[in-house]
Amino acid sequence: EYKSRDIVGYFKKTRALRSTRQAEPWRPWRMFLELHVRFKFNSVELTPYAKINLDEFGKSMLDPTLKGQNFIISGHTCDLGSENYNLNLSRLRAESVKDYLMFKYGINSNILLTEAFGESRPYDPRKTQAARAANRRVEFELKP
Repeated sequence: EYKSRDIVGYFKKTRALRSTRQAEPWRPWRMFLELHVRFKFNSVELTPYAKINLDEFGKSMLDPTLKGQNFIISGHTCDLGSENYNLNLSRLRAESVKDYLMFKYGINSNILLTEAFGESRPYDPRKTQAARAANRRVEFELKP
C-alpha cells in the first residue's frame, strides 16, 4: 500500500530520472506505478481496497509537486477470454479509474489519459489463478 506522500516522491524521482535519460532518445523511458488497483474476473467495478489506493493517488495529484502533471492510466487483463474482449475490458477498467478520480477529486479529465493493453503486458506471465488475478490491474505513468 502506498500513501500519497510516497506517490508524490515516486513521481518526483521519476521526473528527475527521466531527464537524465534524454541522451538516449531511441530508448523510451517509462516508469510505472502499480498501485494495487486490481479487478475481479470480468469486472470493471472498483473494489473497496482499490478505492483506498485510488484515494491516496487522488490526494497525491492535489499536491503542488504533481498538480497539473499529465498521467497515463493503463488498463490490463489476464489471459482468459478473447484478445478483442480483453482489450475492450482493459479500456473500461482504465476509464473506471479515470472516472473515479475525476468525480471524487475534481481532477481535470484532460490530464488523465487512458491506454488499453488487454492481456499483452502481463504483470506475472504464469498461468496460475494468483498470477491471473495480479494481471487484472491498472498502472499509472507520469506522461513524458
